Amino acid sequence: MVCDQKKCTGCGLCLVKCPRKAIIMKEATDGFLYPSIDKSKCVNCNLCKKNCPILANDKNNNYDKPKFIYGWSKNKKTVQSSSSGGIFPELAKFFLENNDLVVGCTQKNNTFYHILIDNIDNLKEILGSKYVQSDIVNIYLPIIDNLKKERKILFCGCPCQVAAVKKSVPPELQVNLYTIDLICHGVPSNSFFKKHISEMELKYGEKVIYTDFRYNKKEWRKYFIKYKLESGKEVIKLAIEDAFMACFLKESIYREACYNCTFNKIPRIGDITLGDYLGINKSKVTKENLINGISSCLVNNSKGNDLISFIEKNIILQEDKIDNLIKTNHNINSATKYNTKRDKILRSAEKVSKLSKRYCQYHVLYKLSNHIFSIDQQNKIYNLIKKGRKQL
Repeated sequence: MVCDQKKCTGCGLCLVKCPRKAIIMKEATDGFLYPSIDKSKCVNCNLCKKNCPILANDKNNNYDKPKFIYGWSKNKKTVQSSSSGGIFPELAKFFLENNDLVVGCTQKNNTFYHILIDNIDNLKEILGSKYVQSDIVNIYLPIIDNLKKERKILFCGCPCQVAAVKKSVPPELQVNLYTIDLICHGVPSNSFFKKHISEMELKYGEKVIYTDFRYNKKEWRKYFIKYKLESGKEVIKLAIEDAFMACFLKESIYREACYNCTFNKIPRIGDITLGDYLGINKSKVTKENLINGISSCLVNNSKGNDLISFIEKNIILQEDKIDNLIKTNHNINSATKYNTKRDKILRSAEKVSKLSKRYCQYHVLYKLSNHIFSIDQQNKIYNLIKKGRKQL
């Protein structure tokens, strides 16, 4: 190992920086990838350790008090195609329309990885939330090569991925690198997700070709998940009734480093931080906004100010107190609390459906309320149930 396995984010930068190609990523018993060093090839140059974002502990010069704004795109189609209010696609469109580049997460064959796009027609490939860890190993060198050509790049990813990309880029090239870190609770592994998909394919008798993790069926603040099957059939579920998403929402299947995340804190690592604003005061927005989605945005430095200025004509923004955001999303400034059921779930050979029912079940009344009531009514019901039960 390059760093302590409990802290390793699996960014793979050590692999890329190794001049002897002595490092490969191997899957551990928890389903996540970790670097493995071939001692016969290693020459102890320590470039892996020097480039590890965890060991580097580089100083973060972003704002100690970032500006918090929330809003949405003026284009209804943009908002409806987004997980939140459409600020990311507006930024991506700006870069692409100016002959610059955007890097984001895509999915293919139920595998998740980052790609670089240079055409607005390909933007749809990186839109939408993906609740699985994305592989970024193959994106470092294309980013550096294009920065050397003086092309601007917008990178969007989890905070640990932003840290790794910034670490990979020489200081003299960072002037044209713009970064967005996402409000991240933690990431499940590709291995666990594929295990779930295999069970679904067995159940429905055909392949699952695409997953929409944040399908906006009725209300943006209600989590639905949609699976598209090879025949064109769609399977739509409330997230808490889906085996994979129930485990995700119960915070029980994340990478071990997520429970000790060094990047979920203020100052944030990206130029801006994007996420949902689920706890917004409803009186400040319309019913349509609550249905379609609202983005939260932390402006973390001068580059972040520039990013917002690029698209200010295309978005509606309001300023708010950051404490209002933290109240409903603690991952702005802290890591997710470790779930003691994690190891039992990730190291079990049992089906995901059985593991979910055993360890990540939601109270039947809360499930029922999701079908009938608004998100605010659900929260009241959830809190009432929680008073009588330590774990739902």
